[in-house]
Amino acid sequence: NGACANIETDCGRIFEKPAEWEVIKTGNKAVVFAVGNRMNGLALKTAKKFGDGVAVVNARSVKPLDNNTLDMFNDMPAVTLEENFACGGFGESVVAYYAANGKNKKTVCLSAGDEFCEHATVARQLEMCGLDETNLIKVLNGILKRKGVKKCST
Repeated sequence: NGACANIETDCGRIFEKPAEWEVIKTGNKAVVFAVGNRMNGLALKTAKKFGDGVAVVNARSVKPLDNNTLDMFNDMPAVTLEENFACGGFGESVVAYYAANGKNKKTVCLSAGDEFCEHATVARQLEMCGLDETNLIKVLNGILKRKGVKKCST
């Protein structure tokens, strides 16, 4: 209906479509699709430790998916990063998209899981769910090891 045709972001960029995602760091071995400000910050901070190996995409919307951006990274293993439930979440949608398009793609979905998370500080809850730098480095090291990339440490 055109109601959301041009959206201006805080940094002044104008996106033509609400579902248009943003590549915030280029990379050539793996990609992290991150949802939300906190997860984008984590992804970017961690990816920088891998040099040119890891790309980061700010998934500005989870529905609809940005098929054009997903297609740009068809040939790279992916990590999805979200502070939501795993079942029915963003990561599951990304995996379903690649499967429906015939891509047998290695994708690791990091999320808050589907279990109750005990009361704690936000940082501790994220750590308990594996949504922290230590775990993201571990996951990326595992993916990149298979692609012959030097490991990164915390």
